[in-house]
Amino acid sequence: MITLLRIAAALLLLVVQAAACKHSSNEKALADTAYQQQPAVIAKEEKQEDQKQPAQSAVPPAPRTWDKNIIKNGNLNIEVRNYQTFNATIHSIAKQFGGYVAREEQTQSGNRIENRVVLKIPVEKFEDAMTALSPSGEKIIDRNISAEDVTSEVVDVQARIEAKKQARLKYLDLLKQAKSMEEVLQVQQELNQIQEETETAAGRMKYLNHAAAYSTIHLAFFQVLNTTPGDSEAPSFWQKTVTAFRNGSSWLSDLFLFLIAAWPAWCIVIAGWWIYRKWKMPVVKNRQ
Repeated sequence: MITLLRIAAALLLLVVQAAACKHSSNEKALADTAYQQQPAVIAKEEKQEDQKQPAQSAVPPAPRTWDKNIIKNGNLNIEVRNYQTFNATIHSIAKQFGGYVAREEQTQSGNRIENRVVLKIPVEKFEDAMTALSPSGEKIIDRNISAEDVTSEVVDVQARIEAKKQARLKYLDLLKQAKSMEEVLQVQQELNQIQEETETAAGRMKYLNHAAAYSTIHLAFFQVLNTTPGDSEAPSFWQKTVTAFRNGSSWLSDLFLFLIAAWPAWCIVIAGWWIYRKWKMPVVKNRQ
């Protein structure tokens, strides 16, 4: 019985050794194969890297560029010959160049009628609109153009908006990690502040973009109305007579009012005359 157990143990030991030898031989074969294939793989990767390198070096990274944002403004002061015609022409020009009338204010005093208009014109049509609004047949009193480059401000506002967005995301992460109500309130206060600043910057960005897209033209034009006396008909003799009587009665009433207004002087004159009479009469009697 003991002999059979020894024989079985020896057979089991032989089987284990054979399996171990086979496994090691397989690992060695795989290692040899990988080692043999490694140079080819490295060469292939180097070849692919060499193919990518020229393509990357051939096309250098393009520098980041920004669109120009320029706000243009124009001012015109014109004396026109026909107010109504020129007013209609202004509205027609605004529609022709894709703009609109932002504000209009008409006034009339004495022999002058005037209109002040604010026009919004696309920036690419600004020069053409200024030329169209300055016709050769009208008298140009004043004409000037100004331009303001706000590109740097637009870039700065855009950068601030992006920074606020990133800060908001970080505070949202902190809000998730808050463990007490006090921490939640503090983080929420910071989020509200960031949201308010972001909306303010966005409003400024919207204004700058609109101002750069639509130029502003301040136009003032007026007409001097013809009310000179020479253009009216000459008055007739009867009209002159009536006017003379009116002038005479007016003069008489003015004289009467003057005499009434001078009553203190009249009182002084009468008093002086009475004193003179009183002093003169005894002298005359004594002589007699």
